[in-house]
Amino acid sequence: MTYMHIGGAERSLLGLLHAIDYTQYDVDLFLFSHEGEFMDMIPPQVNLLPEISAYKSLIQPLSGLKKNSLWLYLVKKLAILAACIHYKCSGRKPREHGITQYCESFLLPFLPPINRKSYDLAISFLSYHNIISDKLSATCKLGWYHNDYHEAHPFLKSDFKTWNRLDGIIHVSENALSSFVHYHPSLKYKTYVIENILSANYVRKQAQIQIKDLHRDQNQICLLTVGRLCEQKAYDRAIEACYLLKKEGYNIQWIAIGEGHLEPQLKQKVSSLGLDGDFLFLGSKSNPYPYIEWCDIYVQPSNFEGKSVSVREAQILKKAVIVTNYSTAASQIKNGIDGIITDMNAEAVAQAITHLINHPELRENLSSNCAARNYGNEGEINHIYQMVP
Repeated sequence: MTYMHIGGAERSLLGLLHAIDYTQYDVDLFLFSHEGEFMDMIPPQVNLLPEISAYKSLIQPLSGLKKNSLWLYLVKKLAILAACIHYKCSGRKPREHGITQYCESFLLPFLPPINRKSYDLAISFLSYHNIISDKLSATCKLGWYHNDYHEAHPFLKSDFKTWNRLDGIIHVSENALSSFVHYHPSLKYKTYVIENILSANYVRKQAQIQIKDLHRDQNQICLLTVGRLCEQKAYDRAIEACYLLKKEGYNIQWIAIGEGHLEPQLKQKVSSLGLDGDFLFLGSKSNPYPYIEWCDIYVQPSNFEGKSVSVREAQILKKAVIVTNYSTAASQIKNGIDGIITDMNAEAVAQAITHLINHPELRENLSSNCAARNYGNEGEINHIYQMVP
């Protein structure tokens, strides 16, 4: 894993690590960088391997690499340039997945082995899958993919070579698996679904911790979105929906939890629409659950998701949930039963929120249906046990 900053994949990894039976298995965790708000949540039974400075080069910005090593800086800059040229020649907008592919392939020859141990099972949990193929000895090697593959815009030939070297390719939903297989049908035989592992009891317990940085006016409806401030999460859509709701006179407050490179642009958009005080950015929170517990409606306005951890957590906490109709939405939401799926534009999001505000009995019905379902799935860990040789 890269690091333990706040994010859906990181929370998913914590769920996996907390579900493992440590009386039966010894677990090493290698992080490129020992940083992030979730570091203290790693189970004490996990053996955290030492950092290796060369691996930080994969995730450090170029400005950070300048100070450390000129040759690493030049190699990474060349990789980013090559990826952008490749995207431009193919008429596509640059995406993180493709840039990561190039950075990994260019820097891989300079990376040392992680260690000399031989493992029964190795898991590459978030990108850089060639590392466990090249830099680690294991009988079985698995690579996770957490999103809708169609939206990644990968370079398919080089990506195929990466996935083909693994013994198993894990997806977090059937829809996400189908999206991947569409592009790599010959790899279907070694693709599997293992859902993000969540403990419902843990989520409910953490939700009871008191928070002091939120206040609401009387009769105010509070909305919440959790996720990185990046293109995938489509916060611009949420801000525009907030503007439409305020324009119609609704007494709402919309909270965003997360950090990301779009923060300055999004805050500027909020100000330009006169939403200061109505759409609030609270930054990252190591424990988002009290904020989910606090809100009236949880909204996930994303452009794409594999299987949203935050949506599932909101359902565990019995919240009325609205998601946009990204390709994997139906894998989590039964529309009108335990959430609402709406079209992928600000007007549709605003209309769905308006409908729930005007019909509190529907909000209560969605909440009751969530309460009646068991969203905890610690048993998913058994699928991983079965892959241990």
